[in-house]
Amino acid sequence: MKTCTACKQEKEFSEFQKNRGRKDGLQCHCKECFREKYRKYDPLARRKKHVKRYYGLEWDEYEAMYETQKGCCKICKKTVLMYEKDKLKVAHVDHDHTTGEVRGLLCHYCNAGIGYLQDNPMLLRKAADYLEYFKHHPNKGK
Repeated sequence: MKTCTACKQEKEFSEFQKNRGRKDGLQCHCKECFREKYRKYDPLARRKKHVKRYYGLEWDEYEAMYETQKGCCKICKKTVLMYEKDKLKVAHVDHDHTTGEVRGLLCHYCNAGIGYLQDNPMLLRKAADYLEYFKHHPNKGK
């Protein structure tokens, strides 16, 4: 038997979903409470909250930025969505990690790329030079 953290009722183990990340291998909420929680899930409300909390942007500011960029990544111009559960499709808010200033909306790949290269323009240029070199000299790396 296990007690659900949401409804506080003691229930059979079969009433809980599996979760390998937890010590007992089961979710902390029973299946019924879990369904109820996600029935109320609103991806748009969640996105609005995230944009405000992490970047200080009001939703109308985010929408205006999205419209100005015509729904495209500011770097590669690939189409991005305003809100979506799949992080590979949604517009990511790019910001300066030092100042917190918002720079624009990017696709996942452009945002991750400049993030992994530490927002360093010199590293980005070196990476571009590296790719260009091997584009014209394909056998040099072997």
